[in-house]
Amino acid sequence: GETEFDFVEGAMMCMACGESLTEDAIAAMNAFKGYKVGRVEGVEAMKNKYSLVTVDCAMEGGPVPVVTNAKVGNLSEGDLIVVATLGAIVPAGASADDPDALVIAKASVGGKASLGMLCDAPMLWKKGTKGVIVKLPPDSAAPGATPPSQPPGKPEDAA
Repeated sequence: GETEFDFVEGAMMCMACGESLTEDAIAAMNAFKGYKVGRVEGVEAMKNKYSLVTVDCAMEGGPVPVVTNAKVGNLSEGDLIVVATLGAIVPAGASADDPDALVIAKASVGGKASLGMLCDAPMLWKKGTKGVIVKLPPDSAAPGATPPSQPPGKPEDAA
């Protein structure tokens, strides 16, 4: 389920772990609502250049099936990627009434259920290579976590 938070002395506190969150962390959570880090469990080629990627996002209902036409040749079982799950607004930080925004909904592609979208860098951070699925460094996050607020490999405090 969803993690519960409480406001304590002007800071937001996670009820599960007792950790307080900074304003930046809260902004990232809002921008990335519905976005989850996931671990690739399988990649299956389909007809018409589509692939079925099964991703463990630590969600109820088990792994998330995503049908994509993105190039998946660089994906392997165990890779950490980012999935926009049902209800997420793409790109991150957009509002549902933005004309270029897309709200992720259940779809059937090539006869397979698709319950999300694999994210490239522009979907998450407004910059980077379009159409290349973002891979996070191994063990940098757990399945189900909120994606990082910066692309991997960039120092957090870069001027």
